[in-house]
Amino acid sequence: MAEQGVSHVLGDLKSFTEIIEDLGMKPGVRDVTIYVDPDPPSEAVEFLPGKHLWLIERVRTANGQPFCLMQSWLADAAASSIVPSHLEETQSLYRILADMDLRPAHATEIIRAEAATLAEARMLGVEQGTPLLTAYRWTSDSRGQPIEYVRSTSPGNRYQYVIKLQQ
Repeated sequence: MAEQGVSHVLGDLKSFTEIIEDLGMKPGVRDVTIYVDPDPPSEAVEFLPGKHLWLIERVRTANGQPFCLMQSWLADAAASSIVPSHLEETQSLYRILADMDLRPAHATEIIRAEAATLAEARMLGVEQGTPLLTAYRWTSDSRGQPIEYVRSTSPGNRYQYVIKLQQ
């Protein structure tokens, strides 16, 4: 298998922080913004309960280097009490959610290849049009209640998914 940055075995529901820590690297977060999204994606609107959806946007880093742009949409009840400084301190949205008794237990993830927009390129330190590996995730708790809709995008040379097959 070619060396290609960080690997993530499909089937493991882990936060970015857990993945990076498991690899012996130091996770980080920067450029955190949290606000009520006036125009959330239809996938988030259809999945999450409530009238208002909050967008938590941040650049995740590994050993100080920009690694991925994460956009998480959450329902008002979960997101309204989250502040950027708390996320910067804890490093993990999943840890904050667990403290609120919202523990991610199930997720469906779709992975696509996309070209970096100008804004994504600036945040990730790549050229516009650079191939990105973009994952869309619908996350629920153990009761099947929706928690989060996520869009996470990384340059293709910084992240790879590993699929284990068995017969």
